[in-house]
Amino acid sequence: MIVRSDIAKSLEYGAKASFLEGRNAWPVKRNLIASDATSTGKEETYVGLGSHPMPIEAGGRITPRGLVERNVKITNKDWEVTLAVSHNAINDDRAGHVLPWMRKAGLKFEQHMDYLCFAALDAGDGTTYGSCYDTQYYFDSDHADIGADYTTAQGNLGTTTLTLDGFNTIWVAAKAFRDDRGELVDIPFDLLVVPPALLSVGAQICNNAQAYDTANREINPYAGQIRLLVSPYLGTTAWVLACSLYPDKPIIFQLRQAPELTVWDDEEVTAEGGVRYFKWMARYNIGYGDWRLAYMGKT
Repeated sequence: MIVRSDIAKSLEYGAKASFLEGRNAWPVKRNLIASDATSTGKEETYVGLGSHPMPIEAGGRITPRGLVERNVKITNKDWEVTLAVSHNAINDDRAGHVLPWMRKAGLKFEQHMDYLCFAALDAGDGTTYGSCYDTQYYFDSDHADIGADYTTAQGNLGTTTLTLDGFNTIWVAAKAFRDDRGELVDIPFDLLVVPPALLSVGAQICNNAQAYDTANREINPYAGQIRLLVSPYLGTTAWVLACSLYPDKPIIFQLRQAPELTVWDDEEVTAEGGVRYFKWMARYNIGYGDWRLAYMGKT
């Protein structure tokens, strides 16, 4: 019979402290492309009310203007890591591998959270991680706000190889995005996300004050204006222009439960005096925000 029992508190406390050390050691990157959201149940529905109108000149009377509602639902998923340690190893003080394992587990949880966000960004031209609020792929050539004042289709998916000229093409296209009222949104794009294979080109675009690919060495207007972010979770040719300055970001990272430790003994295991389990459990998931906040240059 599996029963929960008191364990050596020093080992449990050490496991918790080591896990936290591991989480803090991971260099989190998702905060540049993902906004944090707190969940209080199985799932959450985020109700956006469309674009806020520009101010208009007061005409001496109230001039109300409606908003277009748009929803995104994210359902939480369970994630866990579990370690089994024999009672004999604990009683004989031979459980020295537990604390290093817990540090690695903490690091891996943070890495997994990053992975989900960047994997969703990379797969935004499909439905692996869900759809955009308009039921289209997040990266799509045919976004439209049905029922809005402005319903002309717009796209945030390109086929342009990452070069300085290619980057300029996508940046110009992204700056032409309009909201559901037809007004230019003028989003301050400041982030270039690339895989390791495109690090060199990305660094030239973001940091070289001169055009790197012509003999004239003309001015590179993007140097110092665009931040470079490298993620191995993007495909080798994929690159994304995004905005990291707004509270809202391309990806929504929804946290229901941060990793929590549960410890119990299995007395039915007769070998090595039984087994003690250390299980870390968390609940979270991701979804997509406003498509205007990112433009995929190439998949």
